[in-house]
Amino acid sequence: KENFAKKVLEITNNKGVHANKSGEYGLMSALRKEGFFCMRGAGSKAGRVKTKVGDKHPIDILAIKDGQILFIQASKYYSSIDKYEKKYLKRWALQYHASPILAWTLEKPSKKNPSRGRWKFRNIAKHRNLKIEGLCE
Repeated sequence: KENFAKKVLEITNNKGVHANKSGEYGLMSALRKEGFFCMRGAGSKAGRVKTKVGDKHPIDILAIKDGQILFIQASKYYSSIDKYEKKYLKRWALQYHASPILAWTLEKPSKKNPSRGRWKFRNIAKHRNLKIEGLCE
């Protein structure tokens, strides 16, 4: 079976994936190829939270497969996902019996670091990194 990260790069024409509208669509396309039903919150506004530091939008993508629900926050960098987005992503996911998943990339692949540009996943409720095959555990 092909590596999921390789599939994402093929979908995005090897240009690298950025967690903007096109990056989120690329991620959804790859998830759909793995059998997920996906929906994207328009403008990343799926669930707005007002915090003391401004509005936050912790859910970018809703993905469902085999009865498992994933609330996904997608970002270009892991460090770009702030503590409020993580807090509310986890709170809402657990409230609705979903898994809170962070998805991020590291820009385009390079010869020095070929894993750059590939999606990485972390279930923040279970505190562990996952591969696409492990998202529905």
